[in-house]
Amino acid sequence: MRHLVSLRTPPATAGTRSLFVHLLALVAALVLTTSLTNALAATDGKAPAEGTSRSPVAGDFTGSYGYDDPTAPLTSFSLTLTDVSRQVDNPDRFTIKGVMSEPRTNFGPEDVDTLTSTFEGTYAVDAKGIAHVRITKTYDYDKQHKVEYKGSFDEDAKIFTGKWAIGTASGPFTLSDLTTKK
Repeated sequence: MRHLVSLRTPPATAGTRSLFVHLLALVAALVLTTSLTNALAATDGKAPAEGTSRSPVAGDFTGSYGYDDPTAPLTSFSLTLTDVSRQVDNPDRFTIKGVMSEPRTNFGPEDVDTLTSTFEGTYAVDAKGIAHVRITKTYDYDKQHKVEYKGSFDEDAKIFTGKWAIGTASGPFTLSDLTTKK
């Protein structure tokens, strides 16, 4: 003889339906809040950019620059990205600002060991998904001393490579990935 067990729920009342709806709304709100909190934490409190998977993040990065003379030594620098703002008209383009420092080498005030500067520029991802950076660095000791940096992200090396220029002087530079904090 086969025994069948029947699990019957009592008929729903208006009160139990209302409680169920409220619990469902509470769970949905909790899931949404957790998702938003995680997304904001991953971008230092700034809303994640729409339209791009390669968004720059505020933080500390490193790089180096050289001169067109291949015998000249490389100079290391640190770059702190302090402000990242997605441009409203293009979700794959960002305005970036920050500060840089480097050891004093053959220019700058002789009474300091470290040269400091500010920079501002853009970070953009093109239609092929390649990130480009373009910044103007202004030395603190001489506001007229502006250096232009233009580079593209090298997916194999995981760094930006490009060229800097000021007047007739120029040379190569590298910069760590601005989408990954160290």
